[in-house]
Amino acid sequence: RKVADEEAEDEAQGGPGLVVERKCRDVLFLLIFLAFLAGLFVVGAVGFQRGDYAELLYGKDSYGNTCGAKNNWRGTGGPDLTEAKKVYYLNPLDYTSALGIMYGKKVCVSQCPQGEDRTCSLSSLPCTSNGQFMCPYYRLSSLYDALPSVEDWDTAYYAQLPTSTNQNCSGAISALGQMPGMSNLPRGMADILSNPAGYTCGDIMASQSNIPGFGPCYPIYLPTVDVGNLCVPSIPQEFSSLAADPSLSNVTSMANGTVSSELQKEFDAERLTRYVGDASKGWLIILVAGVFASTILSLVWMTLLRYLAGVMAWTAMLTANGLLIAGAIFCYVKAGLIDGQAVGDRLGSQGPQVPGGFEPAAEDQEIWGYAAHVVAGLAFILLLTTLFMARKINVAVACMKVASQAVGVMPSVLLFPIVPLLMLIVFLAYWVAVTGFLWSAGETVAVTITTDTSNLLSPKVERSVATRANATFWECHDDPKCRYEQQWDKDMWYMMIYHLFGLLWMNQFFVALGYVVIAGAISSFYWAEGDRAKIPKGPVKASLKRALTFHLGSIALGSFIVATVQFARLAMEYVERKTQQITDGNLLAKYAMSCVKYCLWYLEKVIKFINRNAFIIVAVKGTGYCSSAFTAVKLILGNLGKLAAVNTVGDFLIFLGKLTVTAGCFFCAIMVADLDMYTDPTMDTHLSSPLVPVLLATIAGAIIANVFFGVYEMAIDTILMSFCEDCSRHDGSPKYAPPLLMGAIGLASRK
Repeated sequence: RKVADEEAEDEAQGGPGLVVERKCRDVLFLLIFLAFLAGLFVVGAVGFQRGDYAELLYGKDSYGNTCGAKNNWRGTGGPDLTEAKKVYYLNPLDYTSALGIMYGKKVCVSQCPQGEDRTCSLSSLPCTSNGQFMCPYYRLSSLYDALPSVEDWDTAYYAQLPTSTNQNCSGAISALGQMPGMSNLPRGMADILSNPAGYTCGDIMASQSNIPGFGPCYPIYLPTVDVGNLCVPSIPQEFSSLAADPSLSNVTSMANGTVSSELQKEFDAERLTRYVGDASKGWLIILVAGVFASTILSLVWMTLLRYLAGVMAWTAMLTANGLLIAGAIFCYVKAGLIDGQAVGDRLGSQGPQVPGGFEPAAEDQEIWGYAAHVVAGLAFILLLTTLFMARKINVAVACMKVASQAVGVMPSVLLFPIVPLLMLIVFLAYWVAVTGFLWSAGETVAVTITTDTSNLLSPKVERSVATRANATFWECHDDPKCRYEQQWDKDMWYMMIYHLFGLLWMNQFFVALGYVVIAGAISSFYWAEGDRAKIPKGPVKASLKRALTFHLGSIALGSFIVATVQFARLAMEYVERKTQQITDGNLLAKYAMSCVKYCLWYLEKVIKFINRNAFIIVAVKGTGYCSSAFTAVKLILGNLGKLAAVNTVGDFLIFLGKLTVTAGCFFCAIMVADLDMYTDPTMDTHLSSPLVPVLLATIAGAIIANVFFGVYEMAIDTILMSFCEDCSRHDGSPKYAPPLLMGAIGLASRK
């Protein structure tokens, strides 16, 4: 009769254990999620339509043209700069000042000038080789139509200067009168420049071109290095003699391997663009170190957990106790409260030894004494916790072993994380591509900065913007106060924010999908009493089918809540950075900001914990998200002791695994980033800095490790939550627990 009553109770609560007959849940939120996905693809379409990826990778010249792409300057149908992917400053010294970087004349070239055959040494003036000079685009120079044999967008026409048909040299001759150091020039140049009337305009311009800024062409008197498709001048030590001129102080600092704070600020202004470019060029680092390496390392660690769960758990607990006890003894020795030599004699080489030359000063011994008492207290608490929770730790180890048994019965569950992983990889690739196009989708505008000094006490700085529809836009290169910039409208910024939230939501969605599927598969092992014969055929496939058919709305709702909190945390980080100057001197404001950030961090942790257990109930009982979350909270509050023991031991071992995998990915990424393809400045894949690809590979490795270790985490939590649900249904006496877990419970009950 008792058995019949239990079966009737099980039927009243939706069936014995794992519910098979289900219906769709949270349908409304599923529709909202699908609408959001449609919007995400619309944002991507806008980015692909309006973006220019070449601009992100290669940059612009001083005339508004994008390097590495076909352009249409003022409707001329050119220039075609597909092969010219490097940005070169006509006067290399422009790169040594912030104003020079902003307003210096730049052209797109196919290669950065390097080597003696491309460098015009100051000691060998005058230079006469065409390859030792770089000129402005012929189409936009003052010589246009005067050199018939030169192509419109050519930048290497120094050799053709003597053939110029332009006979009006009044401007060139006038400039010669302002040229300093005429007497110090080589004799050949001095003869022409001191007596220009006896020479043709072409000869005068060719000689003038040896002096930067005086001729139509510029000498390449400094070798350059390709850094992120930007030709950066390599300034030798002998240029430090220029320090006498205050305007050239940055030249000296760069020659000595340093830069001024003003110059560094301008470099930093372009850092984000360089970082996005590095991320695109370093995709192989992210793939190899972030994806493949993390997958292999995760599988190895999970295999160790399957066979050595008990050994690893007790080893970790005993090691933690030993380290704290040793730390306490060490602090007491440092404080002079224990004779270090006596401890060493008693324990031999195993005792904590004080390193030579590291004896604390007398005034520090009091601090070491306080530290010793704190560490000793922690060691005592941990030791008592270990002793009193020894049997509960046995339950935790039993849960891990049962989880390992479940994984052994259905080994395909270890491979299932590949499914959400592949989904995540595909989405991340799409997201990164869209991000790049959105970032480059801004409108190119000409910005002119003018200063009104009519009021000396409060001068006004005015910023005027001209678009392509304005003639000022096309004449910007002739104005020393004008430069081309990217400008994003409000709609584009809103799309970037929408796109960012899409990353957070989709990442949590794939994680939640894995939770539900794994929990559904593992719970079938528990509710079959650990009997392989009673487990339905293809438990992982059946669980996946249930999740996709009935629970996508619940998954979308739970993942949306976590993503919203994560987005709020990012928003607070942004607000903190924007208000940093205000809060730096206001302790109350900084304290309030820290409190808000901590509360959001804690809220995220709580919601994630509830979500994990709610998704287990969704997978087991087939209820909606809100109902499942309520049930999960009720079970958690009723079984705090068991949960604490299992989560402490299990989470610690899982944490060690995640840490090991993430560290392995980091070192693997560093090794891959050190390959020639990323360090050779002559290659298109050269990185301005390996920081971003290595960081992204490490983050990707951590995300992937989190996906894989979710198998064991969810397996352990599913076994425990199923056990708690089993106990709740049967008055504290579990009916379906596997034998291994029943044995551990028997030990735990004999206190």
